[in-house]
Amino acid sequence: MMLSEQQTAQLQVLAQAQRLTMNTLVQGAWALALGRQTVNGDVVFGMTTAGRPGELPGVEQIVGLCINILPRRVRLDSTARLTDWLRDLQARQAEEQSYDGCSLIDIQRWSSVPTDGVPFDSVVVFETIRLEVRLPPMRPHPRTK
Repeated sequence: MMLSEQQTAQLQVLAQAQRLTMNTLVQGAWALALGRQTVNGDVVFGMTTAGRPGELPGVEQIVGLCINILPRRVRLDSTARLTDWLRDLQARQAEEQSYDGCSLIDIQRWSSVPTDGVPFDSVVVFETIRLEVRLPPMRPHPRTK
């Protein structure tokens, strides 16, 4: 889904006023959407993580992307104020960043979720890109003609 510039600006103002990241707003919205499909108020979805943490041994020698998809478990609380619930979601996400480099298999083994199936049915990929920045079309190298 793509948001208009106006929608994005409104969400950025909201996020900034509440000291939330846009990523937290997206995760919260997705959790609430999934929550409509469940009766127990507990949802799990995949969340992409990316980056090269400085504490990763040998990080300077790694070539390529460091992307992982990890399960994000979110408990819905209909009694909580939305902004408080989102702040809690963001705080838990920050705490869980130490697991960004762990494999999904290890996380499944450490959890109480059975490992005989997929731990989630959907994945949230949060990207911030500027659409007005475009690379020129690639032209074939003269030798490849």
